[in-house]
Amino acid sequence: MEDFFRALSALKKDATSADAVKIFEDHDMKIVGPPLSVK
Repeated sequence: MEDFFRALSALKKDATSADAVKIFEDHDMKIVGPPLSVK
């Protein structure tokens, strides 16, 4: 899990959807729904 957070924090810009999917998959996780919205 620590490696996952290190990968996210190493990004120099906001992650694109493709970037996020790749990082999650590299750490045996899957995005299963849309992002949360702020109201």
